Amino acid sequence: MLKQPNRLRRQKDFARVFKHGDTVHMPAFTVKYHANHHPSRTRVAVVISSKVAKRAVIRNRTRRRFYGQVQLLWPRIRPGMDVVILLRRQATDLRGAQLAEQLRSCFHKAGILH
Repeated sequence: MLKQPNRLRRQKDFARVFKHGDTVHMPAFTVKYHANHHPSRTRVAVVISSKVAKRAVIRNRTRRRFYGQVQLLWPRIRPGMDVVILLRRQATDLRGAQLAEQLRSCFHKAGILH
């Protein structure tokens, strides 16, 4: 799990990313990103709706797996970004290597990685 300062939490920060940010779509998830007001700090949020999976156990497991992959990519992520990862139904079916490759590819398309 990411440390508290590296998590996007406040509603106004989410609103800014959704209003002004750019988007990259993948089959299992969408990444929205925008530069933040903290040039040395990147913040990430993983969002999964109850429409995606009815059981909280599945939603939480999927969210933890995505946070884990973000943590592995953390040294390569550019500082000063707010990133929101919106998960779709297919995200619950992704396995480790697929998830890592798709997330890396998506971040690369977005220009979030060095």
